[in-house]
Amino acid sequence: MKTADTIFKILGYVIILGGLALLTYYAVYPSEMYTGSEYEYFSDTEESEYKTETTNKTPQEETKQVAVENPKKEAQTLAGQWKVTYNAQNLKGAVVYKIKKEGKKLTAYTYEMQDENGYGQKTSIEKALTINAFKGKNANGIYKLEYEGKTYDVPCKIILIDANTFKLSYDYYGYSDTETWKRVL
Repeated sequence: MKTADTIFKILGYVIILGGLALLTYYAVYPSEMYTGSEYEYFSDTEESEYKTETTNKTPQEETKQVAVENPKKEAQTLAGQWKVTYNAQNLKGAVVYKIKKEGKKLTAYTYEMQDENGYGQKTSIEKALTINAFKGKNANGIYKLEYEGKTYDVPCKIILIDANTFKLSYDYYGYSDTETWKRVL
């Protein structure tokens, strides 16, 4: 009887400490907590909330006009799905990211993995990029880089080429790369 009581006490302490650790984690990282299905976080209703204008201008003329008139709103144009193609030994194919505005920052989450033939499969949602601040067509942020099973927060620079393309570059302890992100239309 004495050992059973001791086992239940220890089990109770472990449950209480685990619950406190989980509550602390969600208090520190509130954006990591999802409700319902993990893909419910990316609902299509958000995209329909924005009003669209129809014009008789070509997309190139519209892009030039937006870039000249609203240089401070470059961050708003990045919301949506973006595709990055990789041709490395360990990854051949593409990753589709979904960029969302969270407060004053933009955050990119992994959305879909595609093989070299273009066949895709939805992945678990993980934060991949946080864009902190824009200065004209340039921005800086934090890119999550995975190497040998560990994830690193790497400072990165972003250069907006046009409304449908931007380049992300980073240099982290001698490992540098430049990725071209293209909007999924």
